[in-house]
Amino acid sequence: MYDKSISDQWRAADSLDWSQAIDPVQVGRGIGGGMLSSGLTDRLSSPQRDALMAGMGALTFSQLLHGEQGALMVSADLVRLLPSVEMKQAAASQTNDEARHLDVFTRYIRRMGEIHPPSASLRRVLEKVVAHPMWLAQLVGMQIVVEGMALATFLDMRKTTSCPLLRAMLDLVIKDEARHHAFGKIALRRHVEALEEDDRLALQTFALDLVRIFRDWGTEPEDMINSAYVMVGAGIDPTDMITAVRNSALAGNPLDMSRGMRYAFMAFILPDLEQLGLISQMEGHLIRTTLPSQEDELNALDRLREELVR
Repeated sequence: MYDKSISDQWRAADSLDWSQAIDPVQVGRGIGGGMLSSGLTDRLSSPQRDALMAGMGALTFSQLLHGEQGALMVSADLVRLLPSVEMKQAAASQTNDEARHLDVFTRYIRRMGEIHPPSASLRRVLEKVVAHPMWLAQLVGMQIVVEGMALATFLDMRKTTSCPLLRAMLDLVIKDEARHHAFGKIALRRHVEALEEDDRLALQTFALDLVRIFRDWGTEPEDMINSAYVMVGAGIDPTDMITAVRNSALAGNPLDMSRGMRYAFMAFILPDLEQLGLISQMEGHLIRTTLPSQEDELNALDRLREELVR
């Protein structure tokens, strides 16, 4: 993995054509999902609609940026904590990759709009991973869960975006993320089997807790508060938007704000944790069948609207 990381190195400043124009409105429209498909957006003025689209795009990329920053912190810590020189080399090369990702996402977001704070769910996950004293838990949290979520998000975004610069950037980042994800699986496979029973149980509990935090994303009002700030910045009353989104969903237009999360769980996170023996097939099935529904998301929006009114 270390040798492959060396041969795959690229430079943020030189490997991408930053002279290419970015249309923040078009990029935001492509990733805004159900929140931008309600009938209210058709009634907005052009400046309001453009500000909303660009703001939602910047918000999405900001969450990716914070995830990369968390990965940088954890991978740097793993260089110190990992037990073998070979593993430290792989973690050190990942630290360099994460610093480069931080660079490219910062450059891109600043051309989209402002950098927004991390969502409540992402902040809870990153704090839980960074603070854990067990290096195997940090590997599980970052390499399997956070990197698995990031890889799924990047792959989905790569398929849907029409921005040439973003496509080129994601092509490079996806290669790095796939390597990081593979490093985590290889390292964990070698060491989980040798764990004492108490340590294995602690690691399984940590993995399940982390998955539950991510699974429940979108079911609490605080998970959506950043979107409300974007609406206010665009001159839109968030309560009007929430009402329009609910009416649109009830009329048959899917809200589907958790599509990317479901893809990450189904394609990467749950299969990997099951293969590593960190969650059982029964637990994995339970998580798959209790992922947030559209009704859960609508209920969270309703509670957010009530809090905003208060």
